[in-house]
Amino acid sequence: MKARILDFKKESVTKEWDDFLIENKGRFTQSSSWARFESSQNKKVFPLVISKGGQRLMEALLITEVFPIGGTMLNLPYGPVFERSTSLIDKDKAFNCFLNKIKEIAENEKSIFLKAEFQRTTPKIPSQFKSGPSLQRRQPQKTICVNLTKSKKELLRSFHSQTRYEVRAAQRNDLKLVNYRKNPNKADWQSFLNLLRKTARRKKFTIYSDDHYKKMLSALNNNPRLELLLAKHEEKVVGGTMLLFFNQTATYLHAATDYKHRSLKTSYFLQWEQIKLAKEKGYKCLDLWGVNDKKWPGVSYFKKGFNGHLKEYPDGKNIIFKPFLYKLYKIYKKIIK
Repeated sequence: MKARILDFKKESVTKEWDDFLIENKGRFTQSSSWARFESSQNKKVFPLVISKGGQRLMEALLITEVFPIGGTMLNLPYGPVFERSTSLIDKDKAFNCFLNKIKEIAENEKSIFLKAEFQRTTPKIPSQFKSGPSLQRRQPQKTICVNLTKSKKELLRSFHSQTRYEVRAAQRNDLKLVNYRKNPNKADWQSFLNLLRKTARRKKFTIYSDDHYKKMLSALNNNPRLELLLAKHEEKVVGGTMLLFFNQTATYLHAATDYKHRSLKTSYFLQWEQIKLAKEKGYKCLDLWGVNDKKWPGVSYFKKGFNGHLKEYPDGKNIIFKPFLYKLYKIYKKIIK
């Protein structure tokens, strides 16, 4: 087995990477465009390939984040991605090769641990690697996926009765959809960001900086492609979503609505419009990007109303390289929580 770190500056390299990812049903968080987005935020990225006899068996995109307490963390969002016909024996060997290469990267980057949020069940972590449960997930562990292969009539009929009622009511409220693939109107963009901040305060969750969303929209402009969908009422932005398209799946990443205009049922309007849009583009699934009945009961109830199937990812693992500093990190996380 051979481990290599690739150079994403070459277009041929990124194409081969993404082709492998698409063929083996990887997520957008492992794509070369996602690497470019993370790099735009001054994070180091390591596109790692494991091969055997010239055949690519596995890809994994690692992202380095600097800690305020010193040192770094390696992040593996929904990876690694294995070649789907790889035997269990070769998968186990490739995973071990991967871990040994990560240990080398961690030494050079002064990494305290690797946060691994696996897309699929992986081989067992060898005993020589100290590991523990992931303390705080970045990517959803549970999500709802709406099957877009159904007809629009079948989809609407499949919704819970209250959701179906709300969708139909929203369609009577003179809402207009505006779709930006890139370079949104400045006033509309600012209105969306303002709604994101207000929604975050109201629902008590943390959001990113304005620059984060701007760079995301700029970097994810091909495959994956991010689009901004805005709902307008009487020319005023009353809601919006950021919808990402990649590998037969559309993903509902970020959303916000104007609470003062909640009677317009904007959330239901936007959800139905993005279902129709993704279906028209030929995508097979709409990922509603996370449900958690304890942390987000209202949002989870809303998403479940669209009657998609529940998808659950494996438990995350932290693979620890510096045990003492990892203890300090856990204390730090408790203090700032």
